[in-house]
Amino acid sequence: MKYSLLIVLMVWTHLVWGGDVAVVTVPKAGTYLIKKLLEQLGGDCPIYHVDEFYESKTLQEQYSKRILLVRDPRDVCVSWVRYVVSGKADQVDQNIKALSSAVKEHWRALGMDKQLEYVIRGNSPQAREAGVHPTLIYFPLFPYQEAARHAKDEGTLVCKFENLIGPQGGGSLSAQRSEVEKILCFLQIEVEAEKLQSVLEGLFGGTRTFSHGQIGGWKKVLSRENHKLFKKRHEKLLLTFGYPT
Repeated sequence: MKYSLLIVLMVWTHLVWGGDVAVVTVPKAGTYLIKKLLEQLGGDCPIYHVDEFYESKTLQEQYSKRILLVRDPRDVCVSWVRYVVSGKADQVDQNIKALSSAVKEHWRALGMDKQLEYVIRGNSPQAREAGVHPTLIYFPLFPYQEAARHAKDEGTLVCKFENLIGPQGGGSLSAQRSEVEKILCFLQIEVEAEKLQSVLEGLFGGTRTFSHGQIGGWKKVLSRENHKLFKKRHEKLLLTFGYPT
């Protein structure tokens, strides 16, 4: 009897998290949040970065339901610059790791204000003239623009980092609960109230690449000029995902 029950539970779990559901995230949008959420709910599903997923027709055909995780792109830019400068990117990103020490030192020497400017501009004449390697500025905004093109695709649920992070990250418990319930509804899963509360309390922090995972940090970092530049070049991106300009 116990063996039969185990088989039933294994099949149920596969049907819930496997099959046609995938998580798709923009860089530095809090992938760990979705991963922890699914783990605490006792399930799992594949997680892909935006460029990896939408460049593959096979993946798009295989996974007809997508949870698209986004974050304020200005916070994403700040997080990306810190991620690279800190050396954490070398631990998990082979493209960054492969860059020469001279390239990385040149990038660090520019300082955060210039780094953010070039990330916002992307692969621009200004960045090339400054000798910035394209790999350092490909992320995060190029993949984010790809996410915007697919935000309204059929079977896509857009989820925001700002809602998932909860009160410990500068958000609210009500927004966090609402976002998680939205995901559960999308996955057609029911969870008891006590279990849901336990899941919410355990989402914040706890990974080796976790740093400054809070809301609106860009306001303290972006210069007035870079803020204006971002709005000029990427206002449509903000509007697509409902972020204030």
